[in-house]
Amino acid sequence: MSLIKQINTKRQVIGVWEFGRLVLALSMSFVGIFLLSTLILPFFGITGRTPLQIWVFCFVPFIPFSTFMGVMIYEVFLSLKKKCKSEWDFWMIMLSFSLAGMFIMPVRKLIFHMLGITLNTPLWIKVLIYIPIIPPTYYAGLLVFGTILGQNTFFMGMIAKRLKLLSGRKNIKQ
Repeated sequence: MSLIKQINTKRQVIGVWEFGRLVLALSMSFVGIFLLSTLILPFFGITGRTPLQIWVFCFVPFIPFSTFMGVMIYEVFLSLKKKCKSEWDFWMIMLSFSLAGMFIMPVRKLIFHMLGITLNTPLWIKVLIYIPIIPPTYYAGLLVFGTILGQNTFFMGMIAKRLKLLSGRKNIKQ
């Protein structure tokens, strides 16, 4: 195969990857907005008994917001890709975020169970407990999964930046 054909083939593969990231970002945003809208619509009287045509029509206002969020997610993907050394690192970082996110839900249930929080506990108490306990646990999960997947330096740098932002200090070491 000639050099020009190899370059064109590589451009096509890169184009497919970029298109795949855009489709992934848009699908993530549409699913997220769909789930959010199913929580919002009952406040306006849209329930499971509402006819299908009205149900579908009620999702139309969420489409522009969802598209905007998809483009924002895509931009985050691109900025993260620039920080990564290779495609493999990018996907390992994405996998670390996913695993940490899945890890936090059973941990939250365990922590809430240990503290005696039930469905009948007022929301303000749940929020007061959630805020100081769950985010640090999520970051601990990011460190664990990032280390397992070989991305420890990325996550240590990210967490150091967050600590600098939260504390206002400039001399936090990585």
